[in-house]
Amino acid sequence: MKPGSRDTNLMEKEHIKKLAGNPKFITGIYNYCDRWCERCPFTLRCMNLALVNEQFPDQESRDINNETFWRGLSETFRLTLDLLKEAAEREGIDLDAVSTEKDAEQEELNDEMARNYECCRMAKAYAEMVDNWFNSVQAASATANREGGKKQNIWHN
Repeated sequence: MKPGSRDTNLMEKEHIKKLAGNPKFITGIYNYCDRWCERCPFTLRCMNLALVNEQFPDQESRDINNETFWRGLSETFRLTLDLLKEAAEREGIDLDAVSTEKDAEQEELNDEMARNYECCRMAKAYAEMVDNWFNSVQAASATANREGGKKQNIWHN
């Protein structure tokens, strides 16, 4: 079987599903990943790292200037999309039935509600006051520097 063929694709999907069901891996730990695996105490329990090490086993396959890297990444995205479509079908979600017009209307409604929410208005007013304060301090510092002829860091006198 060659990579990308239907049979290979099924094997890869089944392999990922098998890994996902493996209790040694912490479900969803990769959602908190900062990609600093060298310092992470959970690398042995991370399915994402296990898959990366399988998909990109050597330095050459991890080099972004190498075609091998981009083929591997493309294959990972293709497989991810296949798994997403499969999960959507299983849950009865039609990914093609997205109503962008209705979603845009709902988003505008949500934005309007947020703009009118008292806490949001107060936060925006506070942010504007802080901006004004920073600008006034910066202007005063610039004036003092011009008049006094000396440079001074206003934050660390």
